[in-house]
Amino acid sequence: MKIAICDYNVGNLSSVVNVCRNFGYEPNVTSDWKTMDQSDLLLLPGQGAYSTAMQSLDSTGAVDFIKDYVRSNRPFVGICVGFQLLFEGSEENGFTKGLSLFPGVFKRFESDTLKVPHMGWNTLSIEKTHHFYSFDQQYVYFVHSYYLDNTDSDLILSRSSYSQDFVSAISRPQLLATQFHPEKSGDVGLSLLDSFFDSVSYKLR
Repeated sequence: MKIAICDYNVGNLSSVVNVCRNFGYEPNVTSDWKTMDQSDLLLLPGQGAYSTAMQSLDSTGAVDFIKDYVRSNRPFVGICVGFQLLFEGSEENGFTKGLSLFPGVFKRFESDTLKVPHMGWNTLSIEKTHHFYSFDQQYVYFVHSYYLDNTDSDLILSRSSYSQDFVSAISRPQLLATQFHPEKSGDVGLSLLDSFFDSVSYKLR
């Protein structure tokens, strides 16, 4: 299976690259959409400010390609800001429009008792009908100040809770996108990615 990691100068890619290698894949780290188009699976990581990430992604010239890629139900993984960019936008630093592939806007956590950003380990509440239900109540690692309170119900893989409930992952047969960092979430995160990679690889046979 050929994996492409979209490099748009947002975040450290080494941990994501290492995870792919751990599963026996040598990913192609690239900002060229034509190279991404030759992959079997596209991975969009990211961290930092939403507006900076969106501007950086736009500078690669790959925005329209990524929209078409996801809409075509080709295998896709989004992580942290790479999850957030799939939605309509974020209120961080005003309002920045996202890729608008799915409904929902990111809002800042507001709490008098909890620190923002939400940083550290927290549990997943997996939708009971989901085939990833074995990951229910497992701990994964988060770093974010903005949250998605809701989106289409058939997209939601899991919710988590900090100052309030929020959508922590979405999925469909060829897509997995997480607010948390599976590549930094120990055996749980690795198992989640491995399960998705295996499902994609199986369909390619």
